[in-house]
Amino acid sequence: MAKLLLVEDEATLRASVARGLSRLPGIEVDAVGSVGDALASIDRRAPDMILSDIDLPDRSGIELLGELARRGLRCPVVFVSAYLRAYGPQIPPNAGVDVLEKPVSLDTLREVVQQKLRSAPADAPFAVVDYIQLACMGHRSVRIEFRGERFVGSICVKDGTLWTAEDQRGSGVPAFHRLAFRRDGHVDCTTLRDDPGPRTIHEPWESLLIDAARLLDEANYNGVSLDDALQLAPPLDEPATPTLPSETLVEPPPSPDEARFALVWDRGLQALLARRYQEALLAFLEAREICPQDGKVLANIACLEAMGYHANPQGEAP
Repeated sequence: MAKLLLVEDEATLRASVARGLSRLPGIEVDAVGSVGDALASIDRRAPDMILSDIDLPDRSGIELLGELARRGLRCPVVFVSAYLRAYGPQIPPNAGVDVLEKPVSLDTLREVVQQKLRSAPADAPFAVVDYIQLACMGHRSVRIEFRGERFVGSICVKDGTLWTAEDQRGSGVPAFHRLAFRRDGHVDCTTLRDDPGPRTIHEPWESLLIDAARLLDEANYNGVSLDDALQLAPPLDEPATPTLPSETLVEPPPSPDEARFALVWDRGLQALLARRYQEALLAFLEAREICPQDGKVLANIACLEAMGYHANPQGEAP
């Protein structure tokens, strides 16, 4: 019989959901009210699926992901939270985790549980980027620590806002870029209980993840490591200084396609900064028609589609 671990701190709701789900054939429900009790249940017997609130009294439900990884366990995890109305559509697909917004009907929960238990659990571990998105979208305060053989670092999220990032090479946005998509080490996510110190990151987390994904894509395209690419790239707030030839050269005027690309690219960037993500995607799709192999355009399209934004075959918003 499959074990479903239900983690919900509101006793009446927990009992009601447990009763409704326990009627599903072949499912045993273990219902608990805190992360601590959930870990005790996991240690008694590994669950086949976890259905958990994010906002729990002792620790954030997000920490269950790290606890599963620490125990070498893999199972589908579905979070249910009341804080995702503004951000739910932006949650990217992940093989092992889904997020539902409260209130959720019992029929919906039954369908989700049955579908997840029919599917094989994902093998891919949770990465830094997964914890960043869950913490920011759920308005949680967490410390995300990464430890690899040659690289260590941490990112703090305070009340859903990116606060700090640091590693052995520095802090702030460059450290965030080095950490966000790393998968060559172990990741821990714990509730932030102490003062994270002065804020070193002031940019929106969505745009920073897009920047980090673009840098990674460009590094892969050029056949270099992300670390090498970041060392060679100029700081984001300082434009690269070109080496001027001894004789002044007259730049030829841009071609019609180059001029159109510049306008469309600028429109996409402005939409990104204003968090109008569907508009940004459509602009970058238009830019791709002009320059199909442009790396930064392809990277931005990939990131926006991963965030849940898509266009229909006619290129219009769905």
